[in-house]
Amino acid sequence: MYDLSLIDNLPVIKRARFFYLYDIHGKRYLDLYLNGGKNFLGYRVQGLNRLFKQTMSRGLISPYPSVFKNQFINLVFTFFKEAGSVYIFKLEKDAKEFLLSLTGKNKFFMPWEKEEGIYEFKVGFSNIKYPMIFNIPLPDFMSVSIVVMDNLSRKIEFKDNFDAVTLSLARHTLSKLLFYRKNIDIDFNSFATSLFRLTDRYMFPLYDACYHAEIFNEFLKFGYLISPNFSIPSIVPLKFSKGDLDNFKKICFSLKNKFIDGLDSEPYK
Repeated sequence: MYDLSLIDNLPVIKRARFFYLYDIHGKRYLDLYLNGGKNFLGYRVQGLNRLFKQTMSRGLISPYPSVFKNQFINLVFTFFKEAGSVYIFKLEKDAKEFLLSLTGKNKFFMPWEKEEGIYEFKVGFSNIKYPMIFNIPLPDFMSVSIVVMDNLSRKIEFKDNFDAVTLSLARHTLSKLLFYRKNIDIDFNSFATSLFRLTDRYMFPLYDACYHAEIFNEFLKFGYLISPNFSIPSIVPLKFSKGDLDNFKKICFSLKNKFIDGLDSEPYK
């Protein structure tokens, strides 16, 4: 089931802070969707706003050579220590077309899916498979996709021209992801319930896809934004209160009684 139209049920958002959204009526939502993972580290990554303002204030908005390019390259090979041939793209679509044409394969798979096609790396999973693609969690307007073909001779090629702003933010995000992988100490399994199973931070629904719209809207009503797409897992936020967690579990318990317990007696056809 692929129903991103469910996101239209979310009221107009006025502000986003850390892992919370605030609508125009002042209601707060704990974001478990995080824009499909593009806001994996939250809405206010430490130092990112300052870096953006500093780079913009220098007028570095054209795709000319900048100091950030070498810094970004160093971070790529620090992040993927065994990477060999690497290609950098602006658009995920172009990166995927490049991989498909080069390998002759016709699909991609996530770490939690059956190994069939080309691997799409996700933060939180240690398994590395070649070739693979990694989309740095950044807003769409400054997207960066990394293609790692193998672990042989080390080389990197930029398939597009990047401005200094994008490269500086991509480098900073990679450095924060490195820090995240080494220092995370949150018990993600606290969000495991009868409705969701957990793999690292990723929350996979245990209910049938036919109930997803109702369950999505029910969570939204109580101030939680889960993934609008049944096929894309929700993500445990890095910042939440005990009240957030307790209420989440109460909602799951209530919805379990309504949906899960009835599956055996009235299975969905």
